[in-house]
Amino acid sequence: MRKIFFSLLFIFFITLVIAPYFSGLLIQKNYERFIAVMNDSEHVRVRAVEFQRHWWTTDAVFQIEIISPYLKSLQFSQVIHSVMKVPVVTLKQHVFHGPIFYHSTAIFPYFIGLASIQNTMQTSAEIPPEYSQDMVTLTGKYIKPIFFNGLKINYPDNGFSFSLGNVKGKWILSPGLNKIAGDFLISNFSFKTDEDMFSFSQLQWSFHYKKSESGLWVGKSSFQTPEINFNQSDDVKLSLLNVKMRSVSDEINAFLEGSREITIEKIKLNDEGMGPLYAEASIVSFNAKEVVSLLDAYKKILQFGELYESQLKQKINLSLPKILTAHSEIRLDNFALATPKGKLVAQGAVSWPHQYEMKNSDLSDLQEAANFKLSVRVSKTLADLVIKSASKMPYFFKVTPEQQEELQQLENKINANARQNAMTLVYFVQQGWLSEDAAEKLLDLQKTEENADQYREYLRHLMLKREITLASSYILGWRYSLVTKSIDELEQSAQSIYTNTEKQLRDQFNQWIKIKYVQEDAEDYVIGIRRADGINK
Repeated sequence: MRKIFFSLLFIFFITLVIAPYFSGLLIQKNYERFIAVMNDSEHVRVRAVEFQRHWWTTDAVFQIEIISPYLKSLQFSQVIHSVMKVPVVTLKQHVFHGPIFYHSTAIFPYFIGLASIQNTMQTSAEIPPEYSQDMVTLTGKYIKPIFFNGLKINYPDNGFSFSLGNVKGKWILSPGLNKIAGDFLISNFSFKTDEDMFSFSQLQWSFHYKKSESGLWVGKSSFQTPEINFNQSDDVKLSLLNVKMRSVSDEINAFLEGSREITIEKIKLNDEGMGPLYAEASIVSFNAKEVVSLLDAYKKILQFGELYESQLKQKINLSLPKILTAHSEIRLDNFALATPKGKLVAQGAVSWPHQYEMKNSDLSDLQEAANFKLSVRVSKTLADLVIKSASKMPYFFKVTPEQQEELQQLENKINANARQNAMTLVYFVQQGWLSEDAAEKLLDLQKTEENADQYREYLRHLMLKREITLASSYILGWRYSLVTKSIDELEQSAQSIYTNTEKQLRDQFNQWIKIKYVQEDAEDYVIGIRRADGINK
């Protein structure tokens, strides 16, 4: 019995001594594969600055440069680059070779793994380094717990501020780097510039993705948040309350299928509110390889820009007939919205005949061959509001070449009058008749028509304080009136186009009522439209 005990103890001791060496070899191999996969991405570029493998530990230093084309396409990207300088992250890792045993720790209460990794990440001199600990399981899964206690960045000169509260969660990467999962709880996020602000109080996000044969990442994800706020120059204040979103996608026999579901308890736009909103949509039998091809083209255009005008639009027009197959279907499974003006409920689907050949089709052929069905129930009051709103959307109103030339001339007139007014202000400053601060204030008030009364009131204020003469206030008021007059002319011309468009939409709607596409049911309109084999029914 004693021999067996000492034999087991000896084997255990040898394992603890020998295993770390082979564990280090395996870790090095995984590092090489990880760097290769990351550099194959269009989002980051990874470079090993230092890599030293010892018997018991490994030390590595990496530089990770963020080159994502999506970042370049963001409205805030210029602010981010001006504040953060070069988006490069330095990552230092100290790896303890396994087997690793943990018991009753804050991060891993019970854990047996292949390695433990201590990270030090430095993003910029302005931000303190982040420390974290990761684990590699015996099966090779990489587990990264996230415990982040907040970050605040404020650059008044750039008009930029960023804050983030606590972040808790983890993400798990498979040994083959073809599966990734995560679960996060993020609190008190805020991003502000001089003109825009985006924020949420809390966000719970989870996902589980795998890489399909075509190269698409498919799987499940969900997030929910009690509130999302977006403000734009004090003109648009949008709040979404109790938002829940779920997505599912999969690739089956080279075809992509998926669904999206969103629920919003309340939507507040400035002082108007509506909700709840529920929407669910799905796609069936999309050509996965052609989807990848279109996404790759889209990423390149984001990164390098369009080589010629409407390059992206032309690429979409050429790709859609290849993406859609004779079994493809786009469904609006459910849509329901409650508003103060009544409810809107809709369902619909677009599909193509099984015998239809897609390969040599263009977008117009695709539209002509489509079968679709749509059923809508909407309150009469809400329908009236939708028609009024649609008349001001570019998709619906048509501008003749003569009208377009007239609008262009009026816009040029506005710009000319605005420049003349600005030049007058500059001249007054040069002559000492107006202070630079007062001129800057007047220029700011000139930017939006809503500040017309404030502009005139500020001129009156300057005159009463004797910062300008009565004659100067008359000249500046007259020059500014030319700006507002030209804006009024443009709005009147545009309003006539909106009015004509609204009349055409109402005439079309009344015609649908007459031919029974639209039927009246008490206080609602019921719309049922079907198209099959090129015939509307």
